[in-house]
Amino acid sequence: MRFDLDARQRELQAAVREFAATVVAPTAEERSRDSRWDSALWREFGKRRWPGVVIPETYGGMGGGAIEHAILVEEVSRVDGSLGAALNLLQQTVMAIVAFAPETMKRHYLPLLASGESFSITGITEADAGSKLTDMRTTAAREGEHWILNGVKTEVHIPEHVQICLMFAKAPAGITAFLVDTATPGFRVVHQRGIVGLRGLPMSAVAFENCRVGPDHLLGEEGHAYDVFFK
Repeated sequence: MRFDLDARQRELQAAVREFAATVVAPTAEERSRDSRWDSALWREFGKRRWPGVVIPETYGGMGGGAIEHAILVEEVSRVDGSLGAALNLLQQTVMAIVAFAPETMKRHYLPLLASGESFSITGITEADAGSKLTDMRTTAAREGEHWILNGVKTEVHIPEHVQICLMFAKAPAGITAFLVDTATPGFRVVHQRGIVGLRGLPMSAVAFENCRVGPDHLLGEEGHAYDVFFK
């Protein structure tokens, strides 16, 4: 087993380190102080396909792996922990889509994420359940072929700036994962929360109020959210 980086990985490391020092670092303290997400800066990442580091090239990504992802997170986090965390959090949705979404969903959402045109959020944590999936109260009920989602997720990053939400809800067969477009009627931002660290990645609570999604938005099988979660 080799533990040193190969030539392409070293090239990526140098490029990210320079970008972080010259583009990210100058505004990092200001964005943290103001608790502000900079969508234009994120699109600069997207021009380099860095948000899509593990997304296959077929869908506009870099087609890299865990090492390339780690390089990105490490080098960006040297100057801005919030953006480093953002790169890390994004991959939760990316891996769920790559592994479990139907082809139509992959072709629609993965290029948006890879290009930096959108970000994604993960809806797990609730006021009474924390992040314990078995105790969550958000529900998913069947209505014909559709699913009706109801509940509140209390710790969700920058929902005002995203198009995609990977969310977990309690269905009849158990905890189930869904991919929800934030433009879907019934999805709304409840309020922004104050946070102590990673202030450049603001956090809010979001609600699902009779939010209707089609069968193609189900990730994996009903009751098999842990497959998605651990992927």
